Amino acid sequence: MIQIILRISIFALLSPAALAFGAEAGIGDPAVAEDGYQDHLLTLNRKPYPSTDGLRNAQRLMAQQNPKIAAHKVEGLVDRRFVRKLDESGFIDRLYSASH
Repeated sequence: MIQIILRISIFALLSPAALAFGAEAGIGDPAVAEDGYQDHLLTLNRKPYPSTDGLRNAQRLMAQQNPKIAAHKVEGLVDRRFVRKLDESGFIDRLYSASH
């Protein structure tokens, strides 16, 4: 996932990436696609620690279809150890420094 985020960040310099983003999003105007792509890059977390709030939101939406999902505690689903280990080792920072 981190490498995917890095690749998206690298492609921010390339106009074709914005065009591909626009095509996937159904945006025909290249200027609007570029703006949307740049906005999208700003929302990406370079260090993608799992979000308990994000999982709660997904749980809320899924519970509309399956109420049993609401009974689960999302805190038990979050494990930040993997990303923390990558972060503390400097791996994530090295990925981004290699891209510039």
